[in-house]
Amino acid sequence: MQTTGLRRSMLVVLVSVLMLAFAAVGAVPASHAAGSIEQLVRADGKSLIITARNQLQVQGIEGYYHLMMVYTPDFTQPITVLGSPTTVIAVSGGKVIATEKVPSGGQVKLPIPADGYLVVGIGRGSVFLDAVKVGDEVRIIERDSVTPDPQPTMVVAENGESYPITAWNTGRGPNELIVYTPDWGNNTYTNFWGAEALVQNGEVIYVRQLREDPALDIPDDGLVISGHDAAGYWILANLVPGTKVSFE
Repeated sequence: MQTTGLRRSMLVVLVSVLMLAFAAVGAVPASHAAGSIEQLVRADGKSLIITARNQLQVQGIEGYYHLMMVYTPDFTQPITVLGSPTTVIAVSGGKVIATEKVPSGGQVKLPIPADGYLVVGIGRGSVFLDAVKVGDEVRIIERDSVTPDPQPTMVVAENGESYPITAWNTGRGPNELIVYTPDWGNNTYTNFWGAEALVQNGEVIYVRQLREDPALDIPDDGLVISGHDAAGYWILANLVPGTKVSFE
């Protein structure tokens, strides 16, 4: 734990403009409007951020991180995945027509539908796509980014205790503290080896305990602070429902 004596400024975490630079594919797809992000929406209404379009993966990732890439007929190169688990879905006419599991280092065998696209999910993206089956309707939506720019680097509890933020809107790894805004999707999709605090209007509304399922939903007017191991214990000790939380 760390205590900071620096001047604290409250941030309402519904500003624009940012899309997180992901570890493996870091560019914002050219089809995006400035300050916007894309998400894939499943038939059950759950959504998750799309990290890139028509780009080759250049770095492998661990299974607790996240990539979800869309490939359209304009993309003509072989698609090799670096990381596991990996799930691929083929979409045509707004419906899933095929699925595939690909080992790390393997190539995607499903062809890109002429009137549709492939979605390749690695890590959290794979877990998200595992809930999709052939015949399901899926859609891609575009929305304005609400993640602050520049991104704050510390969470500050009402009691004055603070903790460093590892990253915003990505998979949660060991000992990491991740902040999730609606840009990520409408759920954190984290496992139960951590704690999470739901925040609305700068106030802690609910705290998910260690080994508690399910993962927290992310409201359109709020965010979730999620921590593993030491970061999770910090959340449990300092982010108490009914108290204020700020970022700096």
